[in-house]
Amino acid sequence: MPEGFTENDVDLDAPRLFSDTFALIYLQNMARLGLVAYSFALPLMAQKDTLNFYQKCLDSSIPAYRETDHNHA
Repeated sequence: MPEGFTENDVDLDAPRLFSDTFALIYLQNMARLGLVAYSFALPLMAQKDTLNFYQKCLDSSIPAYRETDHNHA
């Protein structure tokens, strides 16, 4: 029987895998991608519930981008 993920699998003293700069740039690029993708999808939606979903996605991408953009922080 597999044991799965346990506390023995975590090394709290392990070095970081990524720098803060890498994480910030990654988040900024994902927010940019969200802005582009959702803005393209929004006018293509025919059903109101789907349109509302993509609008909420677009609305949540704006603050995510602004929080990661050093020019607007």
